[in-house]
Amino acid sequence: MRKANRLGCMTLPAIIATVFTLLVLAGSVFATGSAFFSPGDLSGRTGSPLGNVRSHAQIALNCEQCHAALWDTDTMQDRCVRCHTNIGAELADPHKLHGILLGTDTVLECRKCHPEHRGVGASLTDVTLHDFPHELLGFATTSHKILPDGSPFICQNCHVTDYKSFKISDCAACHSKIDATFMTAHTQKYGADCLACHDGKESINKKFDHSKTGFILVDIHSTLDCASCHSKARTLADFKNSAAKCSDCHLKDNPHGDKFGTTCDACHTQKSWKDAHFDHAVTGFKLVGKHENLACAGCHTVPDQYKNTPTTCVGCHQKDDKHAGTEGSACETCHTSDGWKPSTFNHFNVFKLDGKHATVLCQNCHTTPFQFKNAPSDCVGCHQKDDAHKGGLGTDCSTCHNTTAWKPASFDHNLAGFKLTGAHVNVQCTLCHINGKFKGTPMTCVGCHTPNDVHKGAEGTACESCHTTTAWKPSTFNHFNVFKLDGKHATLLCQNCHTTPNQYKNAPTTCFGCHQKDDAHSGGLGTSCSTCHNTTAWKPASFDHNQAAFKLTGAHVTVQCVLCHINGKFKGTPMTCVGCHTANDVHKGAEGTACESCHATAAWKPSTFNHFNVFKLDGKHATLLCQ
Repeated sequence: MRKANRLGCMTLPAIIATVFTLLVLAGSVFATGSAFFSPGDLSGRTGSPLGNVRSHAQIALNCEQCHAALWDTDTMQDRCVRCHTNIGAELADPHKLHGILLGTDTVLECRKCHPEHRGVGASLTDVTLHDFPHELLGFATTSHKILPDGSPFICQNCHVTDYKSFKISDCAACHSKIDATFMTAHTQKYGADCLACHDGKESINKKFDHSKTGFILVDIHSTLDCASCHSKARTLADFKNSAAKCSDCHLKDNPHGDKFGTTCDACHTQKSWKDAHFDHAVTGFKLVGKHENLACAGCHTVPDQYKNTPTTCVGCHQKDDKHAGTEGSACETCHTSDGWKPSTFNHFNVFKLDGKHATVLCQNCHTTPFQFKNAPSDCVGCHQKDDAHKGGLGTDCSTCHNTTAWKPASFDHNLAGFKLTGAHVNVQCTLCHINGKFKGTPMTCVGCHTPNDVHKGAEGTACESCHTTTAWKPSTFNHFNVFKLDGKHATLLCQNCHTTPNQYKNAPTTCFGCHQKDDAHSGGLGTSCSTCHNTTAWKPASFDHNQAAFKLTGAHVTVQCVLCHINGKFKGTPMTCVGCHTANDVHKGAEGTACESCHATAAWKPSTFNHFNVFKLDGKHATLLCQ
């Protein structure tokens, strides 16, 4: 079997065929020129002259003059503008047609609107309605898609001659064919400049939502023709700036002149200009009670004068004031709008009427007719004659007396500077307040209890240190505040320490003050007995040698005290090794007095010595005997 040929297009016959084909193509190009690639003739339609040339067909254009190669940096648009310099100027101006189109989000391509190679008679401008951004020119084609007969809308319907041609009167002419009556009336009211208000986005006869303007049309306004309010509007801006206040349209209907300002809607509604209603509450003077049904002329006595009418009671009711102004001008304190009489007065706001006061007649306190303001409002103002203390306890009668009855009086001693506790609660007032006098009564224990002081002042005047209000005897004293009683001290009789009767202040508070006679050391160890002795018992004494300058360690812990402290002497006892161990020194002083260099408190023997501190023992030296 023959092997399959795997070279494919790389076989010798295929390569020969490819080279032959390329040669044929090259010969055809050489023979026919650029016509070999030409898609058709250039347009011969004349336009604005560019260097004495009015169409592409008048000049022999090479392909590369318009079509850029893939490796070129410029585009076809760049080459178009290179010849059409006037278009280049428009592109730089955002207010010109091509400058406006350049501002779109899409890439601007000249050939999109200006196609070529469609024949000598073809137009170089071909814009279709559906893909042209017409709204950028100020008028959208949203509502211009289909004609009334159902046929599609085309550019020529508005731009009759060419895309540049347009007359504003064409709008009215076209729309008159749809509704001539409406257009005639519409142009008479708002003029023939349709583009001043219409932007092409709205639909014919589409109802306008007036509520979105901020001025809602209701009642009579909802039935009015637009021109009734917008009579002089000729542009969209005119409509937006139309009057929105009542007074702008209804000033001619205003019979009040300038008396009430321009807020007509305070009284008038859109239902009717007449039958106005006024909410008196907005003036700051709300009509209630009798005022509510009062005729306007009752207060507003001058016709059509409302602004300066008084808003206070006294402004209208001064003639009704029987107090002749003595009670001030706040009539509403007693009188209400429900009726001038009878008057009401809340006595609680001035002086609370309770107890016997609640049944007292007004004239009992207000002795002068219709005079209320200056009547006394404190107890003493009326009850000075009833004061048995003749002012000795001040003028605040309510401290002891109440409105239920002047007698009997009650006094809460806890409100005074001296509170009654213990046995004081049941003591008769006269025992402390001699001859009915209250001010200046002593408030200290010693002020009343000097006769009970068995100490004759020797313990000072702070009786409360030992005595309480529960009873003078037995007295209580917290000894912990002066000297803590514990151990044997807790069971001692007071006279054991306080040898002089009723004398406590100067009793000693140190151990030595009482136990000097028990000091076997005769003061040799000082006066701080508590270092060794405690309150449980004087003997046996205990001493923590670790609190001393010489701490006991090793064999010293079990040594009897008398071996170091000879004859019971403690002060001056030696604290160095050589001071006690001279008899044990086999060196006879030859090695100095620093016994601790070799000896320790664990035992005198065997001694220890770190030879490394003097001479390092290593090698054979380490095994040598000392000698």
